Amino acid sequence: MDEIRKEDYNLNIRRYVDNTPEPEIEDVRAHLIGVPKREVALYKPVLEKYLIQESDIFCDRDSDYYDFRPELSTKEKIKETVNNHQGVKEAHQLIQMELEKFWEAASSKISELNSEKDIAEFRRSYIAILREKLSSFGILDIFQSAGVFVNWWEHSYLIREYKDYDEANDKTITARETIQNKNALKTIVAQGWTSSLIPDEYIKNKYFSAEVEELERIEECIIEQENELSDYIDGIEIELIEEEGEEQEKTAKTVKAAIKQLIKDLKDTGTKSALNQAAEWEKILKGITDREKKIKQMKKNHKLKENELAEKIEQKRTEFTEEEAKPLILEKLYDTLVEELEKYWNAELNKVIGILEKLWDKYVVSAKDLLAERERTTGVLNDFLKKLGYV
Repeated sequence: MDEIRKEDYNLNIRRYVDNTPEPEIEDVRAHLIGVPKREVALYKPVLEKYLIQESDIFCDRDSDYYDFRPELSTKEKIKETVNNHQGVKEAHQLIQMELEKFWEAASSKISELNSEKDIAEFRRSYIAILREKLSSFGILDIFQSAGVFVNWWEHSYLIREYKDYDEANDKTITARETIQNKNALKTIVAQGWTSSLIPDEYIKNKYFSAEVEELERIEECIIEQENELSDYIDGIEIELIEEEGEEQEKTAKTVKAAIKQLIKDLKDTGTKSALNQAAEWEKILKGITDREKKIKQMKKNHKLKENELAEKIEQKRTEFTEEEAKPLILEKLYDTLVEELEKYWNAELNKVIGILEKLWDKYVVSAKDLLAERERTTGVLNDFLKKLGYV
């Protein structure tokens, strides 16, 4: 109380606790000759979590300073090097294997849930198990490891999308049916392994792979035809019609409009030469419209196939047995768990990349380079001022 009284009863936390981060090392000499080893040493614990050694990133300049390794010739290569590091890959594989072991036990327990009380107990016990297993690697702390489970618990996944009619706004909308993992568990307890929990995507991949491949083939053909049309348009030399004094973007629509106007003008001229030119432009115009019709027909066919597949999926949904539905539901629940782990993994790995990129920014662009750039810029400015008569 004496301390609070001395501060005139001001309870601002900064008056009592200094939470200012430690200042970064600023080595002026390093800006001239390299990366200080003493600064790299500060990050050694972070690097070692992934079995990354200083020698994997740096090479000695002298007893006190490093250079980045020659193969790290640009800042962009840091991320590639870290992601492809053997230690990073091994750590990622080990943590994934541990997650698989965890899920083997967790999915077995999910199969035994009979009440909401069981669900609550499952959450309490398995969040602790996952926290212990993931934090043991030293990459994620106990809070991040628990966060993987908590975020998985709240995770919403898409079951299906479908067209619906919005009466209030008198229009067709795309409706999305989603469910949180925790509510999926409640549904399993209440209704069993119902097909209503299976995403369309999983049904497609499991039972209708041939139809999916056919749709992908049509999509590839559409892209190919659209690229061909784009190339054809780019090869047409014609002055586009200006709209309100502004130049138009070169598209099939604007090129067709310009060609139609040109054909009309040529025909109005009435000379034999003009009419011949009009005929040539009509062929070019037909080349555009023929390609557009072909793309339109392919898109129509694609939509037809999509609708047929959607009907097959809905029909299959009504035919599922619990034995068929269960593995697909568990697969989706596991995939969302992997997704949540990957978010934390990538965030931690990006810290390593960020540290190394910061060192690059601080020391690879040396003071000499900065001074040289300043001199160059000053020279350009002086030339400009001379031309204006100020110097």
